[in-house]
Formats: sequence, structure tokens, C-alpha cells
Amino acid sequence: LKTQNEFLMNEIELLKIEKDKDVKRLAILEAQIKGKNLIFKGLYAQQSAKDEVKKTCMEILKMEDISSIKSAKKLFERDGKMTVLVEFQSEDNVVDVLSKTNKLKGSTIYIERDLVIEKQQNKVVFLQLKRDILAGSRKHSIVVRDERMKIEEKWFKFDKDKKLLCGKRDGETILKELYGNEFNVNVNYNLLLNKLNLKN
Repeated sequence: LKTQNEFLMNEIELLKIEKDKDVKRLAILEAQIKGKNLIFKGLYAQQSAKDEVKKTCMEILKMEDISSIKSAKKLFERDGKMTVLVEFQSEDNVVDVLSKTNKLKGSTIYIERDLVIEKQQNKVVFLQLKRDILAGSRKHSIVVRDERMKIEEKWFKFDKDKKLLCGKRDGETILKELYGNEFNVNVNYNLLLNKLNLKN
């Protein structure tokens, strides 16, 4: 019986390992697929989703070649504006479009990456952290891009254990150096996420 139990335990352990491998493979595949996607927000819902995307790329982003646009799917529409998921031929096309987004300044349109769930969550946590910091001090401008936050040429990110980092240094320490006595924000990932959940 002891030998049988040991055998079953080993089988269970092997199944867990295989499951973890499958989850990682799926995550990699999802990231590869989403890496070719962008989300266009604030497009006028006057024409088809693809036509509006092409119009934006040509007239605002000044792209000469729009053949890289593979497909465009409207995700939702509200108040005459729509959000569209756009698939491009390659990740290089995505990088090219993102490099031109400064031309959107003054328009109602916003373009962002199609992030996997975990990265989406990291981004919204950073948006909450940005709100909390700005509520106490507007000494510095703060930019949230994908799943990172930028203050005064310093980039912040959460590591796999959800600890805030700035380069290899502790992120909270850097924030205290930037804001001094004005900094009174809890940077705990789960607390920031709970604050978001309470709002929803």
C-alpha cells in the first residue's frame, strides 16, 4: 500500500508539472498572438471598423502603407465612438504604429497594446498608483505605458512577486527620494488592486 501511495503521489506530481508547462505554453502563444494586436479607442463609429482604422492610420498617423492591417473588429460602441481590436501582419507593424502615436495629441483617439490578462492587471494597478500619487503631489508628470510607469525618466515595474522595482532598486525607496515628505502612498500591489475592485 505504501508503494502504491508513493506511485500515485509521483503521478500527481508529474501531472502538476505537465499542467504548469501547458499553462506556460498557452501564455507564450497568447502573448505572441496579442503581440500583433493593437486596441484603437475613440474612433468615430461612422464607417466600418476597418475603414475608420485605415482613415486614422493614413490621415492622422501619416502612414503611407496600410497593407499591414490584417483585420479590425469592433469591441463596443458608445456615444458615437467605438473601440476596435486591430490585428497587424507582424509585431514590427505594431511597433511602427506605436512610434507614431504622438501625432494623436489633440484628438479623441487613443491606441494601446492588446495585453494579456496579467499585464492588463499590472497596467490598471499602475493607473491606480498614479492617481494616488497625484492626489498627494503634482510635482512630477507621470506616464503609464503598457505595464510600466515613468516618472522623471525613471521606469517602474512590478516583478513576478508583485514587488515594485525601479531598475534593480526598490521602487518605493525611489518614490520617496522623488517626493520626499510629500510621499504618503501605499505601493502594495494587492492593496492597490483591492482599491480598484472596491470602486467597481
